[in-house]
Amino acid sequence: MERHFILTLGRSGSNALVDVINQHPQALNYGELLGDWMQIRKIRDRLGLWRGDDAGYLDALLADGVPLRVVNTLRNLRKRRAGKVSEVQHRADLHTIGAKDFATFFRAPDLRRYFLDRPDLKVIGLCRADTIARFVSWQLLDQTGTVKRALNDTSGPARITLDTTTLLADIARVAEESALLETLLSELPEGQVTRVCYEEFFFDAQAQKATIKTLYAFLGLPDAPANIRARKINTTRLRDTVLNYDDCLSALAGSRFYDGFLAAG
Repeated sequence: MERHFILTLGRSGSNALVDVINQHPQALNYGELLGDWMQIRKIRDRLGLWRGDDAGYLDALLADGVPLRVVNTLRNLRKRRAGKVSEVQHRADLHTIGAKDFATFFRAPDLRRYFLDRPDLKVIGLCRADTIARFVSWQLLDQTGTVKRALNDTSGPARITLDTTTLLADIARVAEESALLETLLSELPEGQVTRVCYEEFFFDAQAQKATIKTLYAFLGLPDAPANIRARKINTTRLRDTVLNYDDCLSALAGSRFYDGFLAAG
């Protein structure tokens, strides 16, 4: 059984990437594991398992043992109840298991060298180069509660207002997260890591197909049909999304983010 991990940041398309991996009959990705809001993390804490040992917690879930069997059984039950029998994963068929989480968790001392110390763990670095777009996507999530949109979602663009008093600091924080992710990925040897660019992944059907094929090959999986089954939350210009766009431009004047905000408008 091989292992993989999607190392990314919020609002970078990781849910879609997890879904693409789970469409392969020989792969299983749990999704997020480290956030306090995740049900599996809550169960861990209630049972008092791996206290203060997130590295051990990840190792246990990414091993071919009891946790894998329990989680996969529960997942399969949910898929059957939802009528998605074709998405049921059989343990005997699995070639790789994995998870995904945010680079910010790996600043913690017990996780800082997690990937370096496990050279057999394949790392998929999912990056979103456009800092402004990722920041606006966060704001859309916070203000509208929209996590993702289905392909058949025809609703119009959401409208939000940004806090101009904290705007510069907020965007700078998003940029710092991206720098952290780049640092973590750049430390890994070339054969252990592959990169997926959000902007290319969601560009068009041809780019998606090429990315999925490359990803499956990296994970040691044979080629198989798969599709992105979600769409971007926001596909409009900033002027059509941010109600106080001009005020935001004024707040960013003279900063390194001004040109990016202007170009997106």
